Amino acid sequence: MNLQEDILEILNSIEGLLIVDKNENIVFMCDDLISIGGYKSLSEVTGKKIRDVLGHINTWKVLAEKSPQREEVYLTEGHIVVSNGLPVKKNGKVIGALEYDLFQSSNEILKFIEKLKSTEGMEHFAPELEKEKTTKYSIDSIIGSSRTTKSLKEEIVLAARSNSNVIITGETGTGKELVAHSIHQLSQRSFFDFVRVNCAAIPGELFESELFGYEEGSFTGAKKGGKKGLAQVADKGSLFLDEIDALPMHMQAKMLRFLQEKEIQKIGGQKTIPVDARIIAATNKDLKELVEKGTFREDLYYRLHVISIEVEPLRNKISDIPELTNNFLDELNNSLGRSVGKHRVKHLDNKALRHLMEYDWPGNVRELKNVLERAMNRCYGETMELSHFQDFINPHDRDLRWEEILEPGSLEEAREKLEKKIIEITLSQEGMTMAKAGEILGISRQMLYKKKKQYGI
Repeated sequence: MNLQEDILEILNSIEGLLIVDKNENIVFMCDDLISIGGYKSLSEVTGKKIRDVLGHINTWKVLAEKSPQREEVYLTEGHIVVSNGLPVKKNGKVIGALEYDLFQSSNEILKFIEKLKSTEGMEHFAPELEKEKTTKYSIDSIIGSSRTTKSLKEEIVLAARSNSNVIITGETGTGKELVAHSIHQLSQRSFFDFVRVNCAAIPGELFESELFGYEEGSFTGAKKGGKKGLAQVADKGSLFLDEIDALPMHMQAKMLRFLQEKEIQKIGGQKTIPVDARIIAATNKDLKELVEKGTFREDLYYRLHVISIEVEPLRNKISDIPELTNNFLDELNNSLGRSVGKHRVKHLDNKALRHLMEYDWPGNVRELKNVLERAMNRCYGETMELSHFQDFINPHDRDLRWEEILEPGSLEEAREKLEKKIIEITLSQEGMTMAKAGEILGISRQMLYKKKKQYGI
């Protein structure tokens, strides 16, 4: 190998390598980066400003601070890159900078951590090598095999591939927080913090200091040294704004600026701080309706409403109840100290399960778990029976008992009675439209109109 003749091939073998002069003009760039920038050859990019070719690259920081910038993290669509940036000096003066990749994917980072943990003598550092989990749930925490649940999981996977803001809607107790955790956990941001903010739980006058932080001495009672805000904690991770509809009006303008500029300013602070946090918001209200009422900013609504995920109520996916019930029984056995032994509840009998599937669950999945826990405290055998649900009043019992709906008669009459009842229940749900009901029932809107007329609904 001739070093002088093969210098370009040697440089090109270094993953993610780029070299710029002191004016940020490109001197060298490896083939992979040239391709990412949309160019075909080194000659096309030589002399161009690095920020004009690859706007997300932070090599300019090395020149600005005249010092190494190590472990720079870049989040790009579908993967994560970690790089080092170093100044190039001649006669003690900085004449340029170079940057190269340490890791080009999350898999490389995980493999490196596993290799460290398995290296002899590293046992002492094992706790430091374990990633602190900031999410409690994953997509596997969303239980069910119904078409509705499968569709929800597909939407979560698609949302996780993007960096766009997400708004999650659905009734109370449907599991909106599980969806938020799952999106973060599946995304390239999962290496960073998932920070949850309950907008309804923080007093309006404290919201700004909690979200954006404050400097020392900025107000009476301010902590010495100031405080980092939750938005800054979520840098490069995800900021989950639960019950976003409760965000105070004066904070909505500040939140909008944060989303637009991707920077914050602490209370009492003079400088802005760049923050790259993905926003995931959730609400059980109709934000569009709140916009029309003037209690939610329209510009903030559209800034948040990029990716929208609706979590369906439990009554629209009743077929998930058997799986949900089995999952909750395992959880409750553990939390109630009955994971082993003769008092472990293993299953429900058919009557009890049917009883649960005949209810419309206004409190959704959260209510189902609560009902099961109350019943379990009356059951000390392997099988939970209907008698253990004695305080669970089912308002639809008189409407949905199969024995009363399906009286002796022809199969055609029984089918029509059952079909009519299912259509009536579906249409009676709050906010239900003919189009949505038809989708749930698996028929066209025109067919639904025909059925309504046929059964006199």
